[in-house]
Amino acid sequence: MKWELKQLGDLVETLKGFAFKSEWFQKSGIPIVKVKDFTENSISENDLDYISSEKASELQKYALTSDDVIIQTVGSWASNPNSVVGKVICTPKNLDGALLNQNAVKLISAERLNKRFLFYCLRSDDFKGYIIGTAQGAANQASITLDAIRKYTFQLPPLPTQQKIASILSAYDDLIENNL
Repeated sequence: MKWELKQLGDLVETLKGFAFKSEWFQKSGIPIVKVKDFTENSISENDLDYISSEKASELQKYALTSDDVIIQTVGSWASNPNSVVGKVICTPKNLDGALLNQNAVKLISAERLNKRFLFYCLRSDDFKGYIIGTAQGAANQASITLDAIRKYTFQLPPLPTQQKIASILSAYDDLIENNL
């Protein structure tokens, strides 16, 4: 089987994060993932906000699972890479069940698209350049649209090839993390 040129929107559904009210926040409970918690490629647990289990049960639509791919939809321009719009992260296993806050979108991939492969594909310079090129906004804040995300085109290999690529890249990431 050969690789196919695909538009991301043909392979994923998008789910924008929820606008949680600050008066719901508490010191423990179900974690809320905000773009301020994004690291280079994951989520920091150092300063998470939480809501009650009761409130969270009403908002399960926004629950994250391991390896979910999330894109920051509001942020800075490329000159500030720590909070750049279009940053792509992957949900770590220890945050299964956390809820996604606004200014980010979760990509829900079709069965023929490996989540880890998607993560690495969207971490490419090609996607970064494309998505920054679609950003709109003022001098200090940029935003991207779901439509722009969906229109990104890339080469999609067969699923077994995606799984091999994701496995190899994940192994390298694990080695790097262990060495740090």
